[in-house]
Amino acid sequence: MRNWMDEVRNYAIENKLDIYLIGGALRDRLLQRDISDYDFVSKEDCHRIGKNIADNIKGSYVNMHNDVARIVKDNTYIDIANLKGNNILEDLGQRDFTINSIAENIVTGEIIDIYNGREDLKKQLIRVIKDDVFLKDGIRLLRAVRLASDLDFEIEKSTKEKIQRDATLLTYAAGERILDELYKILRNKESSKYITLLDNLNLLEVVFPIMKRMKNVGKCRYHVVHAYEHSLLTLDFLEKNINDIYSSKWGNRISEHFNMQVNGYPRFLTLKLSAFLHDIGKPDAITIEGDKVSFRLHDKKGEEVFQKIAERLAMSSAQKKIIKSVISGHMRVLGLFKQGATEKAIYNFFRDYGEDAIDIFICSLCDISATRSLLDDKDESKKYWNFIMELIDKYYDNYDTKMSKVKFITGKDVIEVTGLKGKDIGKILKEVDELIFIGNIKTKQEALEFIRKYRR
Repeated sequence: MRNWMDEVRNYAIENKLDIYLIGGALRDRLLQRDISDYDFVSKEDCHRIGKNIADNIKGSYVNMHNDVARIVKDNTYIDIANLKGNNILEDLGQRDFTINSIAENIVTGEIIDIYNGREDLKKQLIRVIKDDVFLKDGIRLLRAVRLASDLDFEIEKSTKEKIQRDATLLTYAAGERILDELYKILRNKESSKYITLLDNLNLLEVVFPIMKRMKNVGKCRYHVVHAYEHSLLTLDFLEKNINDIYSSKWGNRISEHFNMQVNGYPRFLTLKLSAFLHDIGKPDAITIEGDKVSFRLHDKKGEEVFQKIAERLAMSSAQKKIIKSVISGHMRVLGLFKQGATEKAIYNFFRDYGEDAIDIFICSLCDISATRSLLDDKDESKKYWNFIMELIDKYYDNYDTKMSKVKFITGKDVIEVTGLKGKDIGKILKEVDELIFIGNIKTKQEALEFIRKYRR
């Protein structure tokens, strides 16, 4: 792989410039981790430097904003920013954590480390450089947890106390920045541990205010823990058992499904967030009649609560669609299990949710399994696992295949045979699709025979 450090260093030498490698790129190099992106600062105009280096290496120059230029080459991002302040020391003094406040003069090789960041790298600690770090940018509160998650570091004791003290400052951060940090935390294979850390640091209820109420509802004859703890257990079960799901009959297809990109992240991360949020409607749905506690229609209430969350975090339409589907559909799957799933009911579910059905099935599996694990009901868990696998089998082997490939008739056929127009056409085509899925229509001739009964 081409050494981009050398390219920037050669430019600095030729033009007699002081350019510094800083932040995460230097931190990762000191930790001997792979570097995919580079961050540099210089007192000289970053855009002039960026354009010239981009020309030299035949890369693409991007004007990010006034004080940051980006070069893109071979899937590598090279960011060059203007120094904040009059010199590198003033620049480092405006950063967040000691391990991010180290700089290297790429010409001389001198390391500037006025906050002892290298020592904290050795100790594997996240530590703020100053008391007012979070006041300057509330997103740094979440970043502390994200760095702990990325690096498997601990947050230093006094820094934890400052986060707890300043937690409400996160309310002033832009929603999309909060969501981005949250997704980066969800990248961790044990993200449920870091969701718990967010809670311990008073941050979780700032991001999701509903969690405060979820800690006080949820226990009933089906659940031995409150809704918040159950949500964590559902996420934890998903993380611990996803490889078993990938080892199932349709594991390769499921893996492909969850590796699809949704707003720059694997779809699996949106499923993880869905698993954590699937029961957010319970606080508004609780009813108590004597000793009986129930949460009827908590899926519907959950959609309403989620709408506010989605707006606050500036979620994309794709993210909203998946999470909303999981919240609204997870109880419907349980209903299919309890009431006996007819082919018609299964078809209607697939028709209503499309590819989101896979997300709903997996979340429902983790939801029920997390509940049953506390009741030590292995038989019921096994039955539900088999039921979900049967639904997935019907989706990929029947619905996905037939509905994408089998089109015996078109709207034009319906018009020619029946003489009908408008909404009736779509209604008839849906009926035909359902009968194809069930197996009652196997040929074009059978489809035409069926629609003739609608002839005027």
